Amino acid sequence: MLGLSKQASLYLSLLLFLSLQSSVLTLTGTASQCQSAPFVPGYNLAGEGFNIVTLRRQGAYVIDMRTHLNPSGTCTLYHNPLQGNALQKVISVGLNKDKLGSLNVGGTGSDAYSFASTRSREDQHIFSLHYMYCTHYSYRVSNRPTLSSEFRGDLDQLPPYSASTKADYRRIIETYGTHYINKVWLGGRYRRLSAIRTCLSKLNGLSTYQAHDCLSLGIKLSLKIIQGSSETHTCSKILENMDTAASYSAGLHQHVTEVTGGNGWLGEFSLSGIDASGYETWLRSLKDHPDVIHYSLRPLYELALSWSTMIGLYLATHDYLKEHGVSSGTSNPRCSGRPNLDYNCCPIETRRGNLRVTIVRAWGLKGDPVGKTEAYVCVCWYHFIIVIIISFASLLVLIEVWDEDVFRDDRLGSCVRNLRQGSHTFICSVQRGGIEIRYSLTCDRHLTGNQCQDYRPVP
Repeated sequence: MLGLSKQASLYLSLLLFLSLQSSVLTLTGTASQCQSAPFVPGYNLAGEGFNIVTLRRQGAYVIDMRTHLNPSGTCTLYHNPLQGNALQKVISVGLNKDKLGSLNVGGTGSDAYSFASTRSREDQHIFSLHYMYCTHYSYRVSNRPTLSSEFRGDLDQLPPYSASTKADYRRIIETYGTHYINKVWLGGRYRRLSAIRTCLSKLNGLSTYQAHDCLSLGIKLSLKIIQGSSETHTCSKILENMDTAASYSAGLHQHVTEVTGGNGWLGEFSLSGIDASGYETWLRSLKDHPDVIHYSLRPLYELALSWSTMIGLYLATHDYLKEHGVSSGTSNPRCSGRPNLDYNCCPIETRRGNLRVTIVRAWGLKGDPVGKTEAYVCVCWYHFIIVIIISFASLLVLIEVWDEDVFRDDRLGSCVRNLRQGSHTFICSVQRGGIEIRYSLTCDRHLTGNQCQDYRPVP
């Protein structure tokens, strides 16, 4: 999954800010200065409980993120170059400008997981992630942080962990999560997770990689990250989200977006035209309204003040994660030997499937004026002679009845029928007799309709 190229101008201010680490930017404030100075933006976004199953911050703090005064009654003040060098205070648990990094944690209760699971149950998809971000601030808590009074009080009341006390520990996890945020990078982030219908894209002549590249192109053009492209025409089906091969109304792809930090933009825009005003407003708002875009986590049990509580929290967290785990095993469909299905069982063309033809009975077949008539039936399909089971390449089936002779076979009659999905029986009348034919037509995977002309979602 590839990220979008970032705007150079966006990162210029970021790099300059992160490089300003000299003592000129900081000073020790007096009590009156500490009282009047505002906190730096996002000062309290570290020290919060975090649930790695839901991938959500809990809104409950395990670290004291309000205390800004040192034991001497002073505080640390910073000149913030992103806000006119205004003096701003930080909490006393620590602030660092570190090298950028990230920890991506997958959760079975997250919005992205829910979206992907739902789409996977509906149809065969490949998932494509596009993202962009900018970072303005980074903080971390100290190695020996002061616990919040509420969290400390809840820990003090925990009994030793057992089956009978499991509910007490589960309440701690439900309130504070499984981990806590000990380091944060603040700014803004946009993420778009797209579910691309693998087989419908194939029918429209697009590989999943081409579909991803077309989505990338559409996002860059719409947000004015690049100017124009000769590839727009080849990507028109993806950019307009329109299926032309099987007229499937739900489109080639669906998506869910997540906008973190800033305001004035929900992350939705048209892929088929320039639609960047909301995005540009959002970018300008990030320095004043940052949010967590990357974070580093530590297990919650590490903050326990007693050995008994630490072991109990560790076991409770282990049990909780085990209960909410998901198997990583997947089963791939098998479709070898089917000429219209590719390696991942996607149809190459519509109006294709498997046909089984059965000669049920025949009567009154007379071809030779003298002697016994040696009758046989050929199921002819274009230039092919079809016996019992075939993969059909036409919407018609031709039945011919011949009398086999030594020098020349005699054609007794024929009939043509339109093929329809399902099992059907018909009578083919010939000279003074007839034959009864039964056929069964099964559309290839992902195809449906009377003539297998429509697309059908298959997980």
